[in-house]
Amino acid sequence: MLDQRGFTLVEALLALAMLGLVTAALVTFYYSGVTAWHRGAGRMDNQQNARIAVDLIDRELRFACWVEIPREGEIRYRLKDDPRQEDTQCYRRFRLSGEQLLMEEIESGKIHARNVAALGIGELSFSLDDCNNVHVTVAAGGAGDGVALQSSVSPRNIARCEAP
Repeated sequence: MLDQRGFTLVEALLALAMLGLVTAALVTFYYSGVTAWHRGAGRMDNQQNARIAVDLIDRELRFACWVEIPREGEIRYRLKDDPRQEDTQCYRRFRLSGEQLLMEEIESGKIHARNVAALGIGELSFSLDDCNNVHVTVAAGGAGDGVALQSSVSPRNIARCEAP
């Protein structure tokens, strides 16, 4: 009788093929999990950036006594307690520069102060209705993980429409 204590070449190749299939399945499963995690983290960052932008805009415009939308993506306003309230060359504004939401203070027609309010903002739009409510739309992120938030602000120091 022959002593058969090893593996044949066919058995070894079959074991290697099965090990390769199991390894490929595990790597695919791991990669899809990591991809989903990165996508979720990116979407969360975009939501946070858009939320910061909308909250800041809402908080500032809530106390405005004058609002103007000169062009798409920009809003100008004055606050009630500003000592230069009557000067038409002094105002504050929000505008988009690249992917940065800028909050600027304008004095005598020139930028006096500039702060980056939020990053990663892809789109910014404002509209003013007949009752002086400001409607704000902020979009952050790209096509796969983009987020768009909308808000409506009623500036407290501007005359309003009467309820029907």
